[in-house]
Amino acid sequence: MSLQLSIFNANKDKNFNNDYYVYILINSLNNEIIYVGKGKGNRINQHILEFYEITNYQHSKISSLREVRDKRKFSNYKKLSLFLKILNKGGEIVSRKIYANLSEEDSFKIEQLIIYFLKRRIDYLYSQEINGSTYNFKKKWIGKLLNKSVGGYTEGERVKTECVDLDLLLKNYYSVKQILDGSPFIKEITTKNHPNNAGLINYNSINEYLVHQIKIIKREIENYKKRKGIPAKCSNV
Repeated sequence: MSLQLSIFNANKDKNFNNDYYVYILINSLNNEIIYVGKGKGNRINQHILEFYEITNYQHSKISSLREVRDKRKFSNYKKLSLFLKILNKGGEIVSRKIYANLSEEDSFKIEQLIIYFLKRRIDYLYSQEINGSTYNFKKKWIGKLLNKSVGGYTEGERVKTECVDLDLLLKNYYSVKQILDGSPFIKEITTKNHPNNAGLINYNSINEYLVHQIKIIKREIENYKKRKGIPAKCSNV
């Protein structure tokens, strides 16, 4: 797979600050996308700069992050640990912008959508309030992303309880539909030989994929309520 840069430029609007972008980090050894993020300025390079600062890797190679004493500085231990494995095997961390000239709001929306398309290694499907109690419906994905959060308007310390709200995700998709549909990156991740094997590949459109995901999850919720003896019609459901 080619690692050539393919940036989709959203239309600029003089009334908005359109200097945000969405980027990916790629493992050069197998061309897998391992991280999706958004930012502006030099944000795209901060991950590898943080790694070098913490490990001093450029001056003395290490075999494990355990050799670095101050683990409190690690923003994402699994991500930095994979960086180390890739570099020790002679690979590189390839940084690549996939959507540029975005407003901050659109960059958040696109980041979260791309993370959902490619999947984290573990993700929360949905959050549902049933008779005053909140239930998190979880599922382990076969995803390869090392993102700690689902993206969008979330914070790192909320990772353990955060959930993907697919109704909101679908709504957000409609607002950035013109940017995503038919863009080079979406075409790229829906090819059969793409190493991340995005779930989108089996659907005719992003809309069809998200709508079907919502149906699956709501069916799982109904099955859960039946197993627990919760009435089919509950308040706040």
